[in-house]
Amino acid sequence: MYELQQHREFSALDEMLPAFYYCYLLCFPVSTDSNAGISELLQTSLSSLAAERPYLTGTIRRDMESSVRKGHLILDIPNPFEDLRIVFNDLTGPDSQWTETYQDLEDAGMPPHKLDATFLAPLTAGIGETRKVMSVQANFIHGGLLLSFCFHHNFVDAYGAGRIIARFSEHCNGTVDLKNRAALAMDGTGSRGIADVLDVEFLKKQYKFEDLESDPNLWRLNCLEFRGVNDFRWPDFIPSLLPVRKPPVISSMFSFTSYALAEIKAMARPRESGAWVSTNDALVAFLWRHIMRARFPSSITEGEPSEHKSNVVVALDGRKNLLISPTYIGNVLFHCFTELPINMVGSQSTHLGEIAIKVRQTITAARNKTLLKAVVGLAATHPDCQAIKYANDNLGPDLYVTSWIDLPFYKLEWGPLGKTEFFRIPDRQFESLCCILPPKEGVVQLITSMEEHHSKRLCSDAEFTRFATIR
Repeated sequence: MYELQQHREFSALDEMLPAFYYCYLLCFPVSTDSNAGISELLQTSLSSLAAERPYLTGTIRRDMESSVRKGHLILDIPNPFEDLRIVFNDLTGPDSQWTETYQDLEDAGMPPHKLDATFLAPLTAGIGETRKVMSVQANFIHGGLLLSFCFHHNFVDAYGAGRIIARFSEHCNGTVDLKNRAALAMDGTGSRGIADVLDVEFLKKQYKFEDLESDPNLWRLNCLEFRGVNDFRWPDFIPSLLPVRKPPVISSMFSFTSYALAEIKAMARPRESGAWVSTNDALVAFLWRHIMRARFPSSITEGEPSEHKSNVVVALDGRKNLLISPTYIGNVLFHCFTELPINMVGSQSTHLGEIAIKVRQTITAARNKTLLKAVVGLAATHPDCQAIKYANDNLGPDLYVTSWIDLPFYKLEWGPLGKTEFFRIPDRQFESLCCILPPKEGVVQLITSMEEHHSKRLCSDAEFTRFATIR
């Protein structure tokens, strides 16, 4: 059972994240004559979930006059209760601009460049449009359902979003017993909905900003530029997607078989005695090398200026390290920076194991409870959580890799909908983030958005395409 915490309040880490929505798409084959029944099931189940956890109907408010600190986030939950309504979007009509059938998309492998958020995402950008914590849209196309979920990143991280979706599926599948709640385990957040280790007010009694601000590692693990208080301010409104980049980015999807991953890991085996790297470390090193080559071709022959550095940033879920309950859906997201010269990353003479072991060492060092508590302490004591600057340039010399391998989407049962056939994100959702998707039938896929000429260069890299299949 995918229980959710009983209450919800914003944490120090929630307040450090940018104000934007991200969208997940779950795809199911559905016959047109079942649309009405599926619609009723989805709405009934979502209403049941909202009644179970009313904070899912809430909206986010940033309090610039808060006694806690400037920009402190507040969750406003409607009282009396307001239902969470699905947006039903029928794209099968004769006047619809949507042209793809589900079979068309399935035959193509459900590529993200065909999944336009303009059609499929339930939230739109704009001043005062919405500050909802989440929204759901059911998009019916000929032969299928594209079920989209938009989540506000201040409210949940990828793990939390996955858990909410999983709980929704349990309501659809009829496996939630709302009458028998006595056996519910304590979720460690108490009546306020926040664990002490993440609580701004609690942490401000333990830490002082001036004691932490000189450590650049604490800033980077928060994904913040060192001493990042400047004139930059997030706008008060909340856009649904990140701003469009010029030149525009395009989304690409690549697949890696288990055999390809095993070969990449073998290539990345460190030469140092006793050293070890995971398959994920090896894949991160492989992606870092080839994407830097696509952006900086002269790095292959070490032709970049020697002072030019590159960072690969790996997202780290800190729940286990900080002993936080798995029912907690808020952000427990840390950011592991590995910095190397671009020439070393791209060079033909650099053994892949040299890069992979650096990634492994960074991740291992970050999994330290005392360190992570200090990282949260910096986040909690920062004087203005709206005046911050993020530390990585994902379309320049840096690369951000986030893995969703453990998200349960392909395991979930949705009643008459069955199991999810495809999990995707919309086209161009995250600029140059490498998003590693949950494996399906032993194949790992990743989606990234890059500037078009960089993407073309990557797709023409014979060493890359020897292991990666372009979708």
